[in-house]
Amino acid sequence: MSRPMEVVGHAQDRVARFIGVTPDDRRALIEAMLGRSTSDVVGYWLQLVLAMGIATLGLAMDSTAVVIGAMLVSPLMAPLIELGAGLATGSLLLSIRAGVRTAASVAVVVVGAAVMTRMLPFHEITGELAARTSPTILDLFVAVFCALAAVYTTVRQNRDMMSAAAGTAIGISLVPPLCTAGYGLGVDRMDILRGGLLLFTANFAAIAAVATVAILLLGFGQVPVGEIEGAVLATPDNHRVSYRAARLTRRIVGRRLGVLRLLIPAVLLGAILVPLSRALEEVSWQVRVRGEVEDLLATIPGPIVRQSLDVRAGVVRVRIFLIGNADDARTLTAELRAKIAAISGHEAVVDVIAVPDAATLDAMATQLQTAAPATPPPTPPATPAPVVEPFVAALRETTATQWPPAAGALVQVRVVPAHTPAAALLLEVTHLGAPLGAAAEQLLARDWSAALRAEVTVRGRAIPDAAITAPASDGARWLPELVRLLELTDGVDDLAVCITAPTAPPAPAHARRAHPAVDPTRALIAALVAPRPRAQLTDGAAFAVQIHHDACPSPTPPP
Repeated sequence: MSRPMEVVGHAQDRVARFIGVTPDDRRALIEAMLGRSTSDVVGYWLQLVLAMGIATLGLAMDSTAVVIGAMLVSPLMAPLIELGAGLATGSLLLSIRAGVRTAASVAVVVVGAAVMTRMLPFHEITGELAARTSPTILDLFVAVFCALAAVYTTVRQNRDMMSAAAGTAIGISLVPPLCTAGYGLGVDRMDILRGGLLLFTANFAAIAAVATVAILLLGFGQVPVGEIEGAVLATPDNHRVSYRAARLTRRIVGRRLGVLRLLIPAVLLGAILVPLSRALEEVSWQVRVRGEVEDLLATIPGPIVRQSLDVRAGVVRVRIFLIGNADDARTLTAELRAKIAAISGHEAVVDVIAVPDAATLDAMATQLQTAAPATPPPTPPATPAPVVEPFVAALRETTATQWPPAAGALVQVRVVPAHTPAAALLLEVTHLGAPLGAAAEQLLARDWSAALRAEVTVRGRAIPDAAITAPASDGARWLPELVRLLELTDGVDDLAVCITAPTAPPAPAHARRAHPAVDPTRALIAALVAPRPRAQLTDGAAFAVQIHHDACPSPTPPP
């Protein structure tokens, strides 16, 4: 050994001894990697498929805990460390075998996640998915430190390394980005597919490069890998693809990889530095612009009903609902466009909608009596308030297209204005059928907030669409149900309350009455119906009430 090589070898030995790795440990680890039997194949692929399923469901459910569980189950770190060891020691067999397993793992996870995504009943882009579609160079730095931890846990031969291995599995993200790419493939979102693959590629390149350098520094290049590898390849029962490829490559390029073992990770890192650096610049721009625009919006004088801000992909979108007039809206729009363009360096999309007062928002309900009216809307007055029309149109379209048919017929949406700028608009939804429930109201509020670009809350107002009946002898118990329905339908012009009540029984022949018999329950019903033009009372054999659209059906004549 020449003098410079001796100096390098002594330095590597000192580094290895510092972390507790001896020359015997180095040889034993390489022998274990090269002599790995096929017995772990089933366990590896079972763990990988389980991790893929857990991660895909966790991403779709927006559950951080479930995604972390998938990271702990995933075995994908092992072939990446073996690839680094193969490049560091110049082992063709280790490099080819680890590379083949890594490529096959990527294909299995992406395709499997795409298939699972297709089978899901919903395809929402959750926060967990979005977090893995915009990697930056910071993610590369995280992968570097996790790769160092992974190398450390590998070379120490499992000596009290369980906690470090678990932390490394959580810190590095391998299967979740691939599942994100599969999710994008399953829903035909190429931006999500590209983002997930870019994050995985960044992690993969960092692990391969760092593992190669770290294993070289620890002196694993001193292990006679050619001798060990030759003995493994000489085994007659090793006929797998990776073994045959290693034998062929050894005959063509020799026993070692030479300079290629350092060029491969360097090329991988270089290929991803540019897009990751650009992504970091984009994130920095978004954070800076969002903060400055929020400070700008906080200085707007006058009462603001609602405002929204969206900063992404070089575009700033602002929408504001304020109390004022059309001139105020136009002046503020021009002012905000100029100031935001100066802040962001891009032309801003600003939409300022003014209303004369807060009560005008409540008056929008008259324009929203039905989500999809069967007849053309009435002609607007001669001097309409055009400033509210964009919001009215957006709300009408949103409620008409996103209302779930299973919840019953949508009757009316009543807009209740916020009393403070920080409060959400309240949409009171009147519909026929069973109550929506808190969960459904929250889902509708989330979807409508995104569509309207304004934070809203939803309050359901359910009106039974089935007839409520009682026999002629039980009108007293039935009457409270009628009163409740009349109160529910007050102010809803598109609903008719159709009531039937039995007439008073005929008086006995021997009875002498000056006046005909009057049923007190029917008389009370008549008194309740009288001030309500949308309620109708007809004769029937029993007490019944049912809600109908527009008008009550014509009574069936007696036979």
